[in-house]
Amino acid sequence: MAHEVRLKVASPELLGMALLSYVSLMLGLVCLGVGGDPVDMEMISAFFPYAGVLLLLVTAFSFLSEDLFSTILFGIMALVCMGMPSVLSATSSGRLGIFLLFGGLFLLNLTLMSLSRPTRLFSLSLSLLALTLISLGIWAWQGFVEWSIFGNLAGTFGFLAGLLLFYLPAAMIYNDMRGHKALPIF
Repeated sequence: MAHEVRLKVASPELLGMALLSYVSLMLGLVCLGVGGDPVDMEMISAFFPYAGVLLLLVTAFSFLSEDLFSTILFGIMALVCMGMPSVLSATSSGRLGIFLLFGGLFLLNLTLMSLSRPTRLFSLSLSLLALTLISLGIWAWQGFVEWSIFGNLAGTFGFLAGLLLFYLPAAMIYNDMRGHKALPIF
């Protein structure tokens, strides 16, 4: 007789959302020019591989928890985070733009799929993150023109997505600790 062993993992999607919050806030603030040149991607190149490894762990735990949506979402974001520094250093800004556009389009597709989930705030966060990557991709495709509307859009969308993705897991954890719905989750 075969024995089945089940692994119980405590909400890997909460860690994934927190990581996406950090990534979104960083992208948004860099695109808005906070802390220096808005095209200076050194901070992103330094941090993104580590975020990608952690997102890969979230992907693995989501897979083990049999959460197909989270597996796909965090797997794609791990690819974007781990691939961004290589694409930044090895190719032209046009190719970086295409890389980011595809990442944004995949996220936009996942946003439509996330509408079947009970939390609409998560869908809004994903759509803002998708718009961040799409705007950043168009801005990169333009060669990071200094006063481009796409740079400002990428910064604004990224900052808003980061704030929402910061609030959502924090509210879920707080509500779980309190035992009832103390903070609203839409």
